[in-house]
Amino acid sequence: MRIFLSNGTLLMDSCWETYRLAEWEVLSDSEVAWREDTEEIKAQLTMLGSRELQIRLTLKEGTLTERYREADLPYVCPEMKR
Repeated sequence: MRIFLSNGTLLMDSCWETYRLAEWEVLSDSEVAWREDTEEIKAQLTMLGSRELQIRLTLKEGTLTERYREADLPYVCPEMKR
């Protein structure tokens, strides 16, 4: 989960990891950036419809593409397999 707040705060979370807060900034109409620890992350944003977003991350190791969609509500994280 990534929530880009209008005040420049990025909230990142998942069902099994601790959340992270970071500052983010707009670089262009379709590109944003933020820092994770000491690394700057740049991301190209593409809407794939009204409820789906593709993010192409530029990382040291290469490019990673992630897809996000609007959550169906209510949503509860599934139980973690043990």
